Amino acid sequence: MLIGAAMAQGIHRVGDNVRVMPSTSFKSPDSDIAVFYGFDETLRAVFKGYRDAGRPVVYVDLGYWGRKDLGRWTGYH
Repeated sequence: MLIGAAMAQGIHRVGDNVRVMPSTSFKSPDSDIAVFYGFDETLRAVFKGYRDAGRPVVYVDLGYWGRKDLGRWTGYH
C-alpha cells in the first residue's frame, strides 16, 4: 500500500489525474494507463486487459540485480 500511495502521489504531482482502486475490482480497462506494483493473479488480468486493449501498462516489482544465494551469483533481473 505504501508504494502504491507513493506512486499515486508522484503521478498527481506532475499534473496527471490518478484514481487508486483495488485490482480485485477490475472488470475492463477504463483509464488511459494502468500503473501497479506487484504481479499476482488479479494483476495479471489487469495487465492482459490493458495490453489487449492497446493501452499502456507500467508494472513495478522487486528488482533482483546482482542477486546472490548462499554467496554465489544466481542471475540478474
